[in-house]
Amino acid sequence: MTDRFFTLQLMGAFALRGLDGKAISISARKNRALLAILALSPGLCATREKLANLLWGNFAEEQARSSLRQSLAVLRKELGAHEAQLLSVSDNMIALNGNALAVDAARVLQADTDAVLPEGILLADFGLHEESFDNWLDEQRRLIHAASIRLLEKRIKAETGAEKIGSCEKLVSLDPLRESAQRALMQAYADAGEKALALRQFDVCTKLLRAELGVEPAAETQNLRREIMADVHASGMGQETPLPNDRPSVALLPFDGMGGDAEHLHFCDGFRAEIIMELSRWKSLTVRSRFSSKPFAAGQERDLAAIARQLKVKYLVEGAVRRTADLLRISVQLIDAENDKLVWSEKFDLKADDMISAHDRVVHEIVSTLVGRLRVIDEQKVARKPASNYSAYECVLIGNALNCCIDAELSAASKLFEQAVTLDPGYAAAHGLLVHNYIMRWQLFFDAPSRLIDKALEHAKRAVALDESDSNSYSALAIACLHKGWHDATLEHATRALALNPNNQWNLGDMGAMLYYLGRADEAVHYFKRARAADPYFGPDWYWSDLGQSLMVLGRYDEALAALERVSVPTYRVSAFRAGCCARLGKDDLAKAYAKDVYRQRTDFDLAKFIGKEPYKFEHDKAQLRQSLALAGLS
Repeated sequence: MTDRFFTLQLMGAFALRGLDGKAISISARKNRALLAILALSPGLCATREKLANLLWGNFAEEQARSSLRQSLAVLRKELGAHEAQLLSVSDNMIALNGNALAVDAARVLQADTDAVLPEGILLADFGLHEESFDNWLDEQRRLIHAASIRLLEKRIKAETGAEKIGSCEKLVSLDPLRESAQRALMQAYADAGEKALALRQFDVCTKLLRAELGVEPAAETQNLRREIMADVHASGMGQETPLPNDRPSVALLPFDGMGGDAEHLHFCDGFRAEIIMELSRWKSLTVRSRFSSKPFAAGQERDLAAIARQLKVKYLVEGAVRRTADLLRISVQLIDAENDKLVWSEKFDLKADDMISAHDRVVHEIVSTLVGRLRVIDEQKVARKPASNYSAYECVLIGNALNCCIDAELSAASKLFEQAVTLDPGYAAAHGLLVHNYIMRWQLFFDAPSRLIDKALEHAKRAVALDESDSNSYSALAIACLHKGWHDATLEHATRALALNPNNQWNLGDMGAMLYYLGRADEAVHYFKRARAADPYFGPDWYWSDLGQSLMVLGRYDEALAALERVSVPTYRVSAFRAGCCARLGKDDLAKAYAKDVYRQRTDFDLAKFIGKEPYKFEHDKAQLRQSLALAGLS
């Protein structure tokens, strides 16, 4: 075999490169599909009839053949001097030179153990909407999926240590319900001395099988767990190894009553208990019970670092309540016990005539702000770690910290969330975040395949199945249903999310972001305000964008523009909304400037496609937005 001159990447995004690594541009989507069909056909060749049927199956026979001839003419021109090395065309057959071309997907199909298992799925960026080609593509993806499993199974037999663990983790990610893969990963962990991880994998497997199939692990899987546990006991531990817990852990110390009487001290303890109870709704936290921290009473000198070690937490919350004749002042502070740093502090004043109504509001604000500050500080910690240290939880944290309104960061977040699911298939939060990621990719890119919505729905269902008590999972399911056009289900799941955790600022914002699409923009604005009231620090870019869009539905264009201008990194969608607001307000020069920015970011901007991706329930809301953008000169 001669040296390969070309590489053809079909897994993930399509790319054809020469020996120097430079990309060879193939502009037409059908010509990229044509090369893919040839590359995956036996002998790297196919008849003209096969190609015409797959790529122009809806055309009459002669028209299909004519279209194929025209495409080949364009393809030969783009290949230029490379054509003779790569492509062979005869009266009835078209072929690629296998001696000059390396195809990533082909090596996997051949179960070449030296092949690099490609990232992504076959032709992930394709969407030709040709039934015959889509059927072919689905079949090829199925074959590659099966071949990837066979390839990993071959590798695992010859590998040891970290390499074997990596291959087993990939195998589990390809088919999480395959118990043999789960057992292989458990054994790989155990062989490497990571018995706690092996036991956690058994728990992940058990939870997944119950949720998806309603069955218990097979006897072989349970026997393997018993063998690992026997090794744990034999090593002298005497009890099950505690499984890793990466979530932020927090304890609320008894509040200082600031010299009050017994009744006042009782109020302080009850107030702390309410905060603990509300914090326990958040699945992203581990919260110690009020009884575990009761011995560390206020009013005495407390060694916070020692208390944190004893309670096995990263963070501590201290508080004080001072009462006067007509005022109750509550002060709260969050402390990073590992670094002895004050993360956040705040004071709240409750007047005697407002005590009852203000009490719940203060509890909600304290809880939501605590969660928000914990998330930010943990994101900052993870961001300082090298990528090789990432666990599933850390992948979720750093992915969440990225601004998914920026193309590059959206792509990076997608990889991190997918990595989290690979590391821990039973991680409900990671599945839920993939839902938001897929929906955003669908909205931002005109050529994004509708399969992204189906994938979002699949991950949303998985998230809810894995943890029916997680409000974020239901919120993700609601958003997926919205983009499927299932309006009643959208409202049902969004309501369920808030019932599970009424203090969750993200769920409140999500509810607002769904209601204006359902024709209830007044209520949407109310929920957006509630999200900010729950946590005054809350205000990601998507929040201001969705608030602005809901105000546009109400015709409050000056307020909408003010909200949209708070977006720190405006996408072309935000620029389009800004342009529409300015056009409605008679700010023509500014409208033109924003419209120009839309075309700068998306040279392929198409108003009809843009409006088509907006999941409004009522046509008059779509028409209003279309008219606003058209007034700004967008078409």
